[in-house]
Amino acid sequence: MTRHPPVTPVRFLPTKYGRPLAIDSSRFEHWTGIVPDGQAHRLDFHECLVVSRGAAHFEIDGHGYEVRGPAVVFTAARAVRVIELSDALSLRLVVFTGAASVRPFSSGVIQVEDPGALLPLENIGSLMTRELAVPRPDSGAMLDALLMQFLMTLARAGAPHAPRTPPLVARFERLLDTRFCQDHDVAAYAAALSVSPDHLSAALR
Repeated sequence: MTRHPPVTPVRFLPTKYGRPLAIDSSRFEHWTGIVPDGQAHRLDFHECLVVSRGAAHFEIDGHGYEVRGPAVVFTAARAVRVIELSDALSLRLVVFTGAASVRPFSSGVIQVEDPGALLPLENIGSLMTRELAVPRPDSGAMLDALLMQFLMTLARAGAPHAPRTPPLVARFERLLDTRFCQDHDVAAYAAALSVSPDHLSAALR
């Protein structure tokens, strides 16, 4: 029987800034609770890492990516992701929950040739951080607007390069080939793949 590493859930804290907000933005040195320690984490939020410098191995739902800045790494909510540092990272983190009125990208990586292409994303992220420093009653609306601008800018840079068949689906198909006679319960397959049944069902849909 294959042993799978434990998966630690990481939850978004909506009241971190004293009022309910669905978006957060910070620099790598200010991270709390999201550690690139080589452990598997299941995120309950969407995560976008704008990597200006450095290198790391990322694994998202079982698919590996060797990332060297400049690059953008996007992990969709409910995905399981692992980060193992190869070199010191310099990056901007933008995370948001399903409360935001935008359609997120598929999990994946954009490798960027021109480091200057990341500057607009960094600038928008800095505006988010400034808004979060002193939240106001209308900060939620302002952050939603900044997030829309951030994701539109990211879309113009090129959507993250996800494999044609999502890696979780490909792993499920391989597992199904070997276990379809004895297992008919989605929960059994989800456990073998180290994801939740809801996440597996959503990926297959």
